[in-house]
Amino acid sequence: MIAGIAWTLLDSLSVAAAVFFAIPLAACPGALGVTEALSVWIAVKKAKSNGLLLRNRPAIESAADTDTIVLGKTGLLTTGKPYITDLVPEGLTNQTFIGLAASAEAQSYHPIAEAIASYAIRAHVRLQRLAAFNELPGEGVEALLSGTTVRVGTKEWLERENVRISASLLTKFDQLTEKGKTVLFVSKGREAKGLIAFLDDPRPETPDVLKELQTMNIRPILMTGDSQRLAKAFARQLNLEDFKAGVQDGDKTREIQLLQAHGQIVALLDITATNVPAARQADLAIVPATGDPKLKRLAGIVMTSDGLTSLTSGFALCRH
Repeated sequence: MIAGIAWTLLDSLSVAAAVFFAIPLAACPGALGVTEALSVWIAVKKAKSNGLLLRNRPAIESAADTDTIVLGKTGLLTTGKPYITDLVPEGLTNQTFIGLAASAEAQSYHPIAEAIASYAIRAHVRLQRLAAFNELPGEGVEALLSGTTVRVGTKEWLERENVRISASLLTKFDQLTEKGKTVLFVSKGREAKGLIAFLDDPRPETPDVLKELQTMNIRPILMTGDSQRLAKAFARQLNLEDFKAGVQDGDKTREIQLLQAHGQIVALLDITATNVPAARQADLAIVPATGDPKLKRLAGIVMTSDGLTSLTSGFALCRH
């Protein structure tokens, strides 16, 4: 009112009116609220057309500040559809060997188990009846078949279970893992009966997405439960410098805490419900369309379209 009266005396009524209305408009916090809500609404609408669901304003701000993204492997950087490339039985025919593995994996829903089941179906193998079944995440499965324990799992796990693995199988294991293949052993009793090698091809867009993230000064880090050698081969295939092997789902929370302790703003892109604690710890959780519903409820960003191409456009949009 004082400014309006002063400008009326100094200039004209029209200038005084402009000053009078400009001051409360600039001082009122409602103006900021209106423009902020409008920008968030535009961002959410544009993101939706690009295959992203932005949950709220804090998610947009976290995405804009993100400088590190922790990535899972299976079903994210890869197609999530592993297939068998090599069967190396020892003392058994191929059909008997795959039948043993398929029988042990019959009650598992892991993608590896599905690949074994598909192979067994094509080979017209009859499965044995399970008397007991146990699945150890990141290790493998064990089943009781005809009174004998059959295991399908990692080399390290079988060695801890005192299963004997022949020198020829260990040599073949080294050769296959060097090629970037996932290798599981099949044992009966205390003796390994052979190994199965799998490949899970990277998504076609993965190398370009990783390169674009680095261009945006976002550091991608692969965290996988694979062995050091296998993780290194996969990272080399994608020209990815930062990776950490032997990280099970329960370890990701601690790894994210370590990154945050060094001042990094960390986003997590993952797919399984076992990563809920890690999603809570991360500054931003991003979940793809195929992600577990529990993880989606925590996510700041949900990718509604298949593939990774919307990831970089989402970061760019949030920064804008």
